[in-house]
Amino acid sequence: FKNQEYSKEQYKEILESYPLESLSLVGSLQQDSMVFALIKSPDGILHRVKKGNHLGHNFGKIEAISEMEVSLKEIVQNGTTEWVEKQSALILKN
Repeated sequence: FKNQEYSKEQYKEILESYPLESLSLVGSLQQDSMVFALIKSPDGILHRVKKGNHLGHNFGKIEAISEMEVSLKEIVQNGTTEWVEKQSALILKN
């Protein structure tokens, strides 16, 4: 990701406007062959997301959804010029 520029001002999806740590996984559901996760934003609104959707400030892209976890890949700046991929997850809290 060297020399690639990412603008934090260009939010494509609503959940990209929140820090990842402020979002909560509250459940999952399946419709036909599609699996969705229910994510609660800090304002209390529930959002239905699927694989490929984006969340958080670090360009997080959902890679997998299970009953207990949403796995995503974020792109974070390492130092001042390089961008690196980082695995992250939202875990269902009881």
